[in-house]
Amino acid sequence: MGAGILAPGLQQLVQVLAEEDLCDIYVSAPDGERSAQSCALTLGRSLTATAVQVAGAIAAYAIDGTPADSAMLALSCPALFGHQVRFDAIVSGINRGDNAGMHVGYSGTIGAAREASLRGVPAFALSLDNFRGPPEYGHAARLLLPLLKGVLGYLPDAGEGNERHNNNEATAVLQRRQEIRHVLEGSIINLNFPMLEEKDTLGYFITTQGLSSIQMTFAEDHLGHPSLPPERLEDDVDGYQGGNSRPAVHASSTADNGVNAVAGGNVSSGKKDIDTNNNHAGGGGGGGRRVFKKQFGTYVRDDTIGSDLWAVDHGWVSVNLLGLQSDLLGVSHYPDYAKTSQGDVYNPAGSSSLESSLGSPGKGSSPFEATGGPLPLTWANDPAKRAEGRYGECKLVQLGKLVQMAAESTGKQCRSWGDFFR
Repeated sequence: MGAGILAPGLQQLVQVLAEEDLCDIYVSAPDGERSAQSCALTLGRSLTATAVQVAGAIAAYAIDGTPADSAMLALSCPALFGHQVRFDAIVSGINRGDNAGMHVGYSGTIGAAREASLRGVPAFALSLDNFRGPPEYGHAARLLLPLLKGVLGYLPDAGEGNERHNNNEATAVLQRRQEIRHVLEGSIINLNFPMLEEKDTLGYFITTQGLSSIQMTFAEDHLGHPSLPPERLEDDVDGYQGGNSRPAVHASSTADNGVNAVAGGNVSSGKKDIDTNNNHAGGGGGGGRRVFKKQFGTYVRDDTIGSDLWAVDHGWVSVNLLGLQSDLLGVSHYPDYAKTSQGDVYNPAGSSSLESSLGSPGKGSSPFEATGGPLPLTWANDPAKRAEGRYGECKLVQLGKLVQMAAESTGKQCRSWGDFFR
């Protein structure tokens, strides 16, 4: 998604999905390179959607914004694809280069998937560890297929033929789809594929997010020429996960127009009252306009067994479940949410130490209710589901079922960092 609508990863993904005839395909993606945009949104101007041809898609639009803009527009604006379109899953990617470790926080591919997760739609973020390799993504798309089939309710197989066109199986498919969606709401399945042929890929590994990252530094360009070309980061380090084209600069992005300037989906200020010739500015390099370029410092690599990059390096598809919220919680935060031999059970009738300490909950005082009324996320208004989303065990067990089905469907192995195959 971060590489844009014409990127080979997206184009080949759509082709594979169309050949499989799993679902109707709609595409909304940036009109150019937007790597490392994370969850950035375009502010201060309207978005433009341009219809383009993407082989295998019913409709496709190139959006002059960020990956998150593109996903948000598709999900929140029925006028784009038509009011009759309802999405059963969102697939973002396939990104060129991994989105693992600390790169997750910068990824536009994951930022787009997050927008779907915010709305309760099952979301996949796909990345291929091929930054220095050929632009061949078909094998990664094919390894996605059984997981996507599981989310759409087509696995386990309940009959001969494609269940999408078999009326006798429609009810069973819909029921499985709803059950899976019920558990996976508010989470993102982040997949990283090794740069191996499909036959050489070992299988699926449920991983933890590692700590690998590239520590950036900056060097000042003492020529100070503002028109110098941007950094070509992909020429500098094997581990960089960007694209091979420069970000598009929109027509409105001029620093002299006195309004918000947008370049590659980033919002900057174009106020005229900034004196760029001020010779009294602080800093060691003198006043006026100064130019700094990013450089790679230290590459911190996390080879912990069971982490995302470790799995990819050892020939596995890394399957990492990401949540929407970033703070750390334990079982003590949900005293009514307990592990049992049958799985995890939340007892909504039990007394909550948090609510007890707060007294009788009034309007907006419940930890599961916003002060302005019910939360816009349907799953977040259910105390049991909200507990599941924070503690994660039920979600990981459901992910384990999907991974097991995917492994059986492809004849591959499956492994996990925890006991999630039940």
